[in-house]
Amino acid sequence: MDTEIAKLMLENLFDRIELNPQTGKRFLQGAISEREFEAIGFALSMVGGDPSPITPAGAVPVIESLKPRVEPQKENARAITLNLKSLDRKEPEDSHITLCLDFGTAMSRASATNVDHDQLITLPLGRIAGEPNTVFPVSSTLFITRNGRVYFGYDAIKESLNEVDSGRLRFDSPKQHMSRGDFDRIFNQIADVAINPTNFEFTTGDLITLYLSYLTDLACSALALQGFSRYVLRRFAMPCWQTERAEWADKQMKEMLAKAQILADTFSGRWSGGIEAGDLRGALDALKSIAEFPSYLIDQGVLEAIAAASGSLVRGTGQRQLYIVVDVGAGTTDYGLFAVVSPRLEDDRPRVFEVPGTAVVLRQAGDTIDKILLRRILEQEGIESGDPEYDHVNSDLLLRIRSLKENMFRDGTATYNLPTDAVGSVDKAAFLNDERVKKFESAIEEYFQKSLESAHPSWIEGLARNGLNVVVTGGGAGLPMVHALEQKMIKVNGRSLACTLVPHPPDELIDRYPDLESEYAQLAVSIGGTAEELPIRGETYKEIGISTTKILGIEPHYKGS
Repeated sequence: MDTEIAKLMLENLFDRIELNPQTGKRFLQGAISEREFEAIGFALSMVGGDPSPITPAGAVPVIESLKPRVEPQKENARAITLNLKSLDRKEPEDSHITLCLDFGTAMSRASATNVDHDQLITLPLGRIAGEPNTVFPVSSTLFITRNGRVYFGYDAIKESLNEVDSGRLRFDSPKQHMSRGDFDRIFNQIADVAINPTNFEFTTGDLITLYLSYLTDLACSALALQGFSRYVLRRFAMPCWQTERAEWADKQMKEMLAKAQILADTFSGRWSGGIEAGDLRGALDALKSIAEFPSYLIDQGVLEAIAAASGSLVRGTGQRQLYIVVDVGAGTTDYGLFAVVSPRLEDDRPRVFEVPGTAVVLRQAGDTIDKILLRRILEQEGIESGDPEYDHVNSDLLLRIRSLKENMFRDGTATYNLPTDAVGSVDKAAFLNDERVKKFESAIEEYFQKSLESAHPSWIEGLARNGLNVVVTGGGAGLPMVHALEQKMIKVNGRSLACTLVPHPPDELIDRYPDLESEYAQLAVSIGGTAEELPIRGETYKEIGISTTKILGIEPHYKGS
């Protein structure tokens, strides 16, 4: 069983554990399904436990997914000739262009900037990939069909729905493996048969690399269509991970993105309609004989909240205010506090400063709403774990739940049709009153407060005179529980701050790029990640510079500053 599948099954199990207020003991609602049972055994094996429980008859069954993997009749991986054009140079072409890839949990995006002309280069990945109802983002998923073709983005979603009756799963949310997965297992663990039914083995790391290759080719092709080189310097957005994971992920992302350029060149123009799994396996194998990769193309990882700040906060002159960025993705909600100060000279640009220590991450976001909606539909139809139809219905909903959520928030109702022929709907207003949704809303506010309270009091005292500006970005920017932050009175270090939601997008940007208006919130990170000057950072107040404190009008009065 794949780690991600086991995680989903264990989360389903955990969601059904309730507390008996009379006895103080916890109990499980409903029976345990076969998939959940397998997940328990899988988790036991990971911590050195015995995954083979004794049955009443005394037999010791072996959980199927925990049997030693029997090597199938392997097909030989195809001999693939890699396109190594990216290795013909040692430095990026079009040195005035900076690209930023925002590798997202549910959707991914990219933007570029022409520094010489202070020009934003919009990259319509969604339009190129054939995504419906969106121009810029592209779906972060891939799907391997029973006949051995691998589809990416929206094509993967369409193909997966054709095999919904098979219990198959998409490789959704590849970024989540970087956020939560075990460091070694990502690059060593073979994908479960529910993800990969072919005789070609792929590790989780292989699948992430393949998706990044797809994303890279879309971005490079979008640049080429506008007359720029495919081989430009690029950054990549990263969540606010803990230090150890951040260092590991930064190294792995740089390596995977360098490999992805070679694969992007090799399969450019072939993604639509799927690619044979044997060809992809052959290309990954061929990479093993390459002594070096085009690492000269990869610049640095940029924290998502910092990237969002650099793209969202500079809005003209006359500012000396405090901003909090709330970047709501699918897997995480990232927070960061920033100071924007007006320039001394009329022609200068405002300067953006990251307030040290305020970058925090809540590991709940849009996917949390997906899980609550899925659970509500199952409860509404009276389908419990252990019921004969549970696994089938649950697998079907896992493939469709994002679109159901989007329909509910757009239209006010999510209408579903289950494999059992049950038809029903979930009302948006009733859903928002669900206790689990309220709990998520409380978590959003708790981490909002946590970010603010992590700032040294001098920042609040010096810059909060005009209240607190709230900038919401990311694919979940439109969620009602996020907008509930507006007009709240937040108390920090004895001061009450009035929260005001900053309207998006920045007027001066839309004047130049009107086609960004409807999707700017989703693009703020990738746009900001291309900035020539990212927000100034410093571990202590003094490191930002004495001149800065004078501009801010605050003297660092605490010991050790």
